Amino acid sequence: MKLLPNVAAAFYGNFPALRPAQQAAIAPLLAGKNIILTAGTGSGKTEAVTVPLVSRYYATMRDAAVPVILYIAPTKALVNDLLKRLEPRLTELRLRAGIRHGDRNDLSKSPAPQLLITTPESVEVVLQNANTVKKFAALQAVIIDEAHLLYNTQRGMQLAVLLCRLRKTLGRDLQMAALSATVGDLAAARDFLWGKDAAAELLPFPAQRAIQAKVFPAERLVEVVKNLVVNGNKILVFTNKRKDCDKLAAALQKENELRDSIFAHYSSMSDEERRRTEAAFAARKAAVCLATSTLELGIDIGDIDAVALYHCPHSVDAFLQRIGRGNRRTAKTCVLGFIGDDRDDNEPPYLEAWQFAALLNAAQNGELSMSAPHELFGAAAQQIFSVIAANDGAFLRIADLCEMFVAQPHLDRPAVENILAELAKQNFLQKHGYKNAYGADEKLHRLAEIKMLYGNFPLGAQKIQLTHQGQSIGEAPAENLLRWRDGDKIAFAGRAWKIKRITPAEAKLEIAADRNGTVEIYYGGNKPAIAPADIDRIWRVLHGEPVPGEIWTRNFAAAMVESQNAIKTHCALNELPYCATTDGVLYFTFAGEIINRALAKMAGATKAQANDFCLEVAAPLDWKNIAADSAAYADCFRQLFDAPAGRSYFQELLPIELQQREFLEPLLKDPAIPRILTRLRNSRPRAFDRRQIFPDLPCPK
Repeated sequence: MKLLPNVAAAFYGNFPALRPAQQAAIAPLLAGKNIILTAGTGSGKTEAVTVPLVSRYYATMRDAAVPVILYIAPTKALVNDLLKRLEPRLTELRLRAGIRHGDRNDLSKSPAPQLLITTPESVEVVLQNANTVKKFAALQAVIIDEAHLLYNTQRGMQLAVLLCRLRKTLGRDLQMAALSATVGDLAAARDFLWGKDAAAELLPFPAQRAIQAKVFPAERLVEVVKNLVVNGNKILVFTNKRKDCDKLAAALQKENELRDSIFAHYSSMSDEERRRTEAAFAARKAAVCLATSTLELGIDIGDIDAVALYHCPHSVDAFLQRIGRGNRRTAKTCVLGFIGDDRDDNEPPYLEAWQFAALLNAAQNGELSMSAPHELFGAAAQQIFSVIAANDGAFLRIADLCEMFVAQPHLDRPAVENILAELAKQNFLQKHGYKNAYGADEKLHRLAEIKMLYGNFPLGAQKIQLTHQGQSIGEAPAENLLRWRDGDKIAFAGRAWKIKRITPAEAKLEIAADRNGTVEIYYGGNKPAIAPADIDRIWRVLHGEPVPGEIWTRNFAAAMVESQNAIKTHCALNELPYCATTDGVLYFTFAGEIINRALAKMAGATKAQANDFCLEVAAPLDWKNIAADSAAYADCFRQLFDAPAGRSYFQELLPIELQQREFLEPLLKDPAIPRILTRLRNSRPRAFDRRQIFPDLPCPK
């Protein structure tokens, strides 16, 4: 089967040959099959799925006044960027593209777009209204972009249920395509998004680009970036915190040569401000943009000469997403790592240096962290609310509510009834007097009134608007109202601002003359934990082949080789180092904090202290008899349950036993955990002098 010549010419006319992923997707999509596609960043995944689907449904699209293809992306910024990329090609074919999210609704136009790009939450809003859902009457296919951001998340479960509701509403199946650069298990992604019974072609095309890395102390970032930009390079700097974007922007702006070449990009900035940044940075031949995860996605900001990482990302997936933004037109990715704080080359930060080496090792070997699909319940509560609200709060039979969860076996009738009973107990729902049905109660009507029904985003602080000359430039947590006063200066979006006036909902700003005395914006939130797989990977890298000396800058190489040799000399890969302390025994497990805490509980250890790398107990443990199966620790993990940060509102409404089940899912299904437990069980404890090999590792408190 072949693409229609006019469709192929519109999208691929200027390319001498298709990329492998693009070629592989044509036949199954033209044949009407579902696919899950993974390929490296910059490999043309968007066109790989869009072109065959437009070709297959071209005749239908040409005559339709409503969407035929629905393209779902996880963020409004990516939705806007996709429109910019796809609209010119579709216009050439005399087809209409449009978007639907909180800032723009092309679905309300007549005729409506034939290809609609939107977010999961906007699909939810459309399904809430019987009149708007009619706009999907001609829908044939759905594309899910950046699937790794939805996999095993509440938003992903919400989308999975929405797709089931959409198919039920239409009374027919839909062709599906999902794509990502960092999905490690395509079958697992299919099962989570579409259900285990869904047929799909799995098309893996892992990235093959070489990585050229160089690691510097963090205090050298200004010097290194300045030299690169002055010499005509375009640099993208990723940070883990929004406040670091502003801190680095302030430091860089002290350099006269860079003053007009610095940009910032993060989620608190307004959409309009981010779009201006993207356009301005894309147009520059030499500049630096400081960003958080907002630019991990495939937003077009032009070709990047090098990607800099200010401190290590929390996972190998994020590492790959970030470094994949650079050097897309070459076979080699240039990465600059900036690690540690307030140290010189003679005192390399031991732990973060090896964490960077472990992430680099995983990226070079194509290792991705991915567990089996998680059984999630928070999004089920939200979907129950959504369906009842869409029916004006009327009583709906339990059997009818269960139908939208047919692709999720864990959401069987007993689980759904458990959720319904809890929501009724909290006065969100009310049970019918004699029918097996539930309808809306006072609190659900309130949720609908304040428009809190549609999103499974993490709970966050109340926001206040940051405005300049009557225009919103972004937002900040309302807690800053306790910290700021009229006349204070703050750093935001790479600039210094003076606060003219503060109200409970708004901080009116004007551009400040200088940055002296700026007050830091408080964003809250917790640093993501290092995944157990990445902690275990540090241990393996420490005992593996020497990390190439060329990645370390002056004096780094000698220090890192010396530390690795010391570890290998005093402790082998299959040994478990320990030392005596005033409180007992300190083991260096490299297992992750929650695993260490569970090990202590399993052994009945008292007064145990743990962090990601160490476990301190009063008396020695019998490591040969520890269980290697994660399931054996389920009760211990459950005792350690603590409502994690980043939960959605709907997760907090669940019965406590379902909250605990959600908490256990990543622990029981992470393939790294039994591997770590097996390593510890098979290791020989070996006493050592801590000063010789682990001087930098923090002790548990």
